[in-house]
Amino acid sequence: MSERNSWSINDFRHRSKTDLYGSTGEKRRSNWGLKFMGMLVVFWILSNAITPWTGVYSWRHAFPELGFRLEDSTYQCADAIVIGSSTTLHHIVPSLLDSSTTHSWYNFGFQSATPPESFFIAHELINTAKQTQIKTLVFEVLPSEWPNAAAYGSTRIEAQLNGLEVIRRIRNLPWAREEMHDANWEQCKLLFNGGLHHMTGFLRKFYDKPNPSDPFNGESSRGFLPLQKDDWKSGRLKDARLHWMNGSDSLMAHQILIAKDFDFRWTLSDPTVNWDCDGLVDPIVRQMEALKLQCESNGIECIFLFQKLWGSNGCVYFEAHERWGDAHIIQKMGYAGNEDLFNPDERYDENHFLGAGARRFTQSVGQDFIRILHSLE
Repeated sequence: MSERNSWSINDFRHRSKTDLYGSTGEKRRSNWGLKFMGMLVVFWILSNAITPWTGVYSWRHAFPELGFRLEDSTYQCADAIVIGSSTTLHHIVPSLLDSSTTHSWYNFGFQSATPPESFFIAHELINTAKQTQIKTLVFEVLPSEWPNAAAYGSTRIEAQLNGLEVIRRIRNLPWAREEMHDANWEQCKLLFNGGLHHMTGFLRKFYDKPNPSDPFNGESSRGFLPLQKDDWKSGRLKDARLHWMNGSDSLMAHQILIAKDFDFRWTLSDPTVNWDCDGLVDPIVRQMEALKLQCESNGIECIFLFQKLWGSNGCVYFEAHERWGDAHIIQKMGYAGNEDLFNPDERYDENHFLGAGARRFTQSVGQDFIRILHSLE
């Protein structure tokens, strides 16, 4: 027997079963892993191909307020939009901005549309807009409000949770705050569950339902919906309105005090002293930066509007101002220069204007738009 064959036999005798069969088992596990990944990819492709056909996540059905605005002919003619929550919906009058600028404006404000949802709406509008349609985008910055477990069962939320959006939202959870880790992991579970429901949406039985009626009953004007003094009787912000009527003087005095404190902070070396914003600034600023970059790549002027000193919003403002200055930021949180906005007779409740207050607020914001847009010419 040759030396080569002798070495091979001896080597074979001393090899364990693990050596003999391990590689085969690993190969089998690897094959199953690849098959599973392939099945997921096929399932994802089917979902993306079939789900739009069912209409289960069309905005007209899943998010009627957005669906009707996208179909509004006045939006189709607009080249400037403002995006935000109810403090945009009830505060920005597009027709007044038309007269302040050379743009035609549209209001994309929605009840409870705070980050991360408002950022999703902004990206969605840019992606679906006709090329070069939008020239200016104004985004109202507010603190994040993550949906609870019940909200994740709504089509409004599930329609948004494609794979990339789930990853984006998980990444922008406040991971830097140790005391919020349990809440963050709970949000991860809800997001994964919502993403799974989104992927399997095409398996749901879809019944042809009549298109929902306009949720604003034709009351809105290019997206703007003015609040009337008697709206509380129909349930619109009822508790907040009653609270305001029972103590408007003291509530307004408190707002003025907070606004003056914001003005004073500009004189401090650390304007955010005694504010608890650790871990809450970066998630918002990263999303602002991503939106700004997307706007720039599409030739859109991006402006951020701060009007509420809620939660970490003050800290986010000072960080954003340090990065981008006044060229991309408008703030209405201070008292100096905004004194006319603190008239209690023009408030619906502590946080929302009546029609007259909305017009005054829009005119004030319009002056800032003129300053920013002229500086860019």
